[in-house]
Amino acid sequence: MPRLVGNSVPDRKSCLANLVVEHLAAKNLDGLATVLVNRTNSRGHTDQVLVNSPRFGLIHVMALSGTDPNGSIPFHREGANHDWLADKAYVAFGWNDRDDRTLIHFVEAETVRATPPGNKESVRQIATGHLTATFWPQPDQAAPE
Repeated sequence: MPRLVGNSVPDRKSCLANLVVEHLAAKNLDGLATVLVNRTNSRGHTDQVLVNSPRFGLIHVMALSGTDPNGSIPFHREGANHDWLADKAYVAFGWNDRDDRTLIHFVEAETVRATPPGNKESVRQIATGHLTATFWPQPDQAAPE
């Protein structure tokens, strides 16, 4: 079973935010990172969920569905409003692959603003490599007998 789960976008974003915090702590990158909910940024955009890292700043989380390794990114539009990126240092893009691994790629917010990635492959190309995370699938939980 993949680690990134949820039946709705808010559920998947919340799950991804918690995985980001777990990853930062496990890799000794930032053990003080926390999940924030319903935070309004300086441009008036309210994030449902994001990560606050004392070391890396605010991290927007984007939980992508589908296991296609070259799946599209929904916000890629010329002239799109990027107010949601205000105050953010990074965007954490997370998705599950066909082997049920959960992949998380961190991209600097300024890079996303300047050249929004159109698909997962372009995210991989512009990601900050030392922050990248792979979560292996959890074993399926057997039903109690």
